[in-house]
Amino acid sequence: SSGLRPHHSVCQTVLLAPRKVDVANLAQFLGGPVGNLLAHYQHPDSQVNRLCITPDKRYLAAAGHNNVKLYDIKSTNPNPVMTFDGHTNNITGVAFHCEGKWMVTSSEDGTVKVWDTRTGSLQRNYAHKAPVNDVVIHPNQGELISGDRAGIVRVWDLGESVCTHQLIPEDDVAVHSVSVASDGSLLCAGNKKVGRMIILYSSSALTLSDRFIGNVYIWRMIQDAEITRIVPICTFQAHKDYLTRVLLSPDVKHLATCSADHTAKVWNLDLDYPPAKIAAANAAKAKARAISSPETNDTPSSPESTQHVNNASPNGTDFEANPFSLFQAAT
Repeated sequence: SSGLRPHHSVCQTVLLAPRKVDVANLAQFLGGPVGNLLAHYQHPDSQVNRLCITPDKRYLAAAGHNNVKLYDIKSTNPNPVMTFDGHTNNITGVAFHCEGKWMVTSSEDGTVKVWDTRTGSLQRNYAHKAPVNDVVIHPNQGELISGDRAGIVRVWDLGESVCTHQLIPEDDVAVHSVSVASDGSLLCAGNKKVGRMIILYSSSALTLSDRFIGNVYIWRMIQDAEITRIVPICTFQAHKDYLTRVLLSPDVKHLATCSADHTAKVWNLDLDYPPAKIAAANAAKAKARAISSPETNDTPSSPESTQHVNNASPNGTDFEANPFSLFQAAT
């Protein structure tokens, strides 16, 4: 489309600006003249995997191989003011508490850690049984949500220091990215699914070849008293190659995704959007036909603590067909 420019390599991450940013106000958005280098920080230990700025815009966190370095943005000192050591492999995610009092990180060492940003000390350590690809903080500031390469999305209660929910979109399919709505109403995850592709050669010989696709899963998060219920909404294939990042917009009306297929896409989550109404109506008709079929058997629901996705069945009891529509894409 005209709104997004094409990528010529793997698209690793995506950002949704809170308002439209054009060339005229880009300098103000960045805090300085366009193209001017505002700061240069030293990170000699390793490559930088993720970046995150504190809510007060005072500090920049740079996550590397096995530590996070904190830089003072308002200072001329190019060296870190604090280093958080403790991970034993690549750090894949970093996020800050709304007041910057603590920071959470995820790592390929299979852990999610919570750090006190004032002292640098480790406050919590949660173990996955697989490398963790991403972690985000729920807007209530009392829960963490992480996704790992074993295909599991976990919700951690910081108060009780326990895992309260374990979501499994697809068994043994790596979850690459997770995102939670600013109002806590939606949870989104993107994965790296292996598909099989049949190739026909001129000699009429057939062969099967593996290929990756990027699927998106969306849940509704419902707060009942002190208990959070997580209800599946829909799943859909967003990309033709594995998905690298998903991100819900601040107003929760759009979902941005990017992928190894060299594209970034924006999906409209507004169910009042005309194409979305048509998609929802078609999905409802398909479900009604499936339920009325005499060969259809209901699938028993999973326990609340662990939810699996019955993605193969047209009338799966977990996720519905995709009611959302592609809003914009760079191809």
